[in-house]
Amino acid sequence: TVGKGFKTWVSEVYVERLTDNSNYSPAEPLTVTLTSSDPSKASVPATVTIPANNYRVYFSVTGVDLTGGTPITLDATATSYTSPATKLPVNVVAPTLELMSLDNPRNTLSSRDNFYVRTYVPGNASPYSQTAVSALTVNLSVTNASTAGIVQFYDAASAGNVIVQTAIPAGYSNTLGTSGNQYQYVGQPTTTGSYTVTAEMPDANAAVTSATITVNPADLKLRFRSY
Repeated sequence: TVGKGFKTWVSEVYVERLTDNSNYSPAEPLTVTLTSSDPSKASVPATVTIPANNYRVYFSVTGVDLTGGTPITLDATATSYTSPATKLPVNVVAPTLELMSLDNPRNTLSSRDNFYVRTYVPGNASPYSQTAVSALTVNLSVTNASTAGIVQFYDAASAGNVIVQTAIPAGYSNTLGTSGNQYQYVGQPTTTGSYTVTAEMPDANAAVTSATITVNPADLKLRFRSY
């Protein structure tokens, strides 16, 4: 299983050479031709090379469009070798989005709330390991707000710019960016009430909405302390 707009991780899929059903690692490299039964759904490199003294080579499968539950198949051919008796089935599915690190509840004096969006591919053995083929835009919106303008999004913990979208960079699976710490921020609430956060990734047919986040009045109090 591979996500739409994503590719399998580096150690997920491989083709191997065998003799008598045992791994075969001769001194010569082997060029293998790969084909997809429907490249408009899932694509593979035209050829890969199994190195000398090795029996396998890993390759990436790219999810191009949803297969709707009907898998396409991959095949492999090489000179003097019999093709796999069982072709490799591939389902392309919409990746699932997750909103990470949102604070709940908050109050009217809460500082900006750092969060990020990450993806996983349901049905895959390593669902958090697949990465975007190219940068994927993630639209952000405040939904189900009890009061219009209760919060908005920023690109920094202070100052910065108001934003309505972010992105998952090519080669990554979340919106933390190439540095790994490029959070998005929900601003300080302007009033009490509640809201939800919605993230949408149109190019991958994916969307998620958070649980309802409650904004309480700020609890201002005094206390004594001694040392």
